[in-house]
This record gives sequence, structure tokens and C-alpha cells, in this order.
Amino acid sequence: MAFFMSNFVNLGYITFKHINNITMKKNMQQAIIFILIGAFFIYWAIDHSPKAGLGKIMGNELGGSYTMSETWYYITLVIGAALAVLGVKKFLNK
Repeated sequence: MAFFMSNFVNLGYITFKHINNITMKKNMQQAIIFILIGAFFIYWAIDHSPKAGLGKIMGNELGGSYTMSETWYYITLVIGAALAVLGVKKFLNK
């Protein structure tokens, strides 16, 4: 029983001692998630760009995809860029 209790106390010590490190890891994970979501939005906007060539537009129509309107293209690009910048800011602030 003493062995179990000593491990429990040590676990509590480690948890409280490294709480700041866990928070930092959580912030870094959030930063990476923001960067990935922002990059996906940018990729999605570029892949469905209204400024694509005729071949790309025809490929989208035949493949069951679509081309964004110019308004939604720019909205998606701005949202993606904002998320990516926010992620980089979170990553650098740690």
C-alpha cells in the first residue's frame, strides 16, 4: 500500500510541477491546428478559384466539383490567411 501511495503522491507532484509545460504544449497544439485549418482554407480557395483556366473549370464541372464565386473566393482566402497568421502568432508567443 505504501508503494501505491508514494506513486500517487509523486504523480501529483509531477502534475503540479509541470503544469506550465502542459499549458505550453496545449498552446502549441492550438497554434498548429490554426495553421493547418488556415492552410486548408487557402488550398480550398485556390483549388476552386474563379480565375482558373478553362481546362480547370471544365475538369471541375465534369468531376462533380464547382468553382467559387469571386466574392466567396476572397472571403475564403482572407479567413484562411487570418487563421494561419493567428496560428503563427500563437506559436511564437508560446
